[in-house]
Amino acid sequence: MPHRKQPTHLTSPESKVICVGITDSRSVRSFIEMRISRWLESLGITTPVRFTAQLRKEGRGHLVYCELEIDSGTEVWNGTWLDEGLHQALIGCLNHLEPRPVHAVQYA
Repeated sequence: MPHRKQPTHLTSPESKVICVGITDSRSVRSFIEMRISRWLESLGITTPVRFTAQLRKEGRGHLVYCELEIDSGTEVWNGTWLDEGLHQALIGCLNHLEPRPVHAVQYA
């Protein structure tokens, strides 16, 4: 089986990961950065971006709510997804992100 090329980390040190009801660890952060970097590479984006990822466990089961905002400087992608487990929630959220031009984003 061919070895998969590791993606270049395209995430900025100013990026934030917020975990609620989920253990915040280096492996969780690495997984998030790796998946976002792969997603960016699939779009042909090669410059570092800032992101905010909020992961929140829902209820007593394994449901995880994921909210992402990725800011490239020229576009901002936003999305949310609820799924079974952290991995599925993040991947589902990445698959359903919607882009908006930066000038359309209003910061509170």
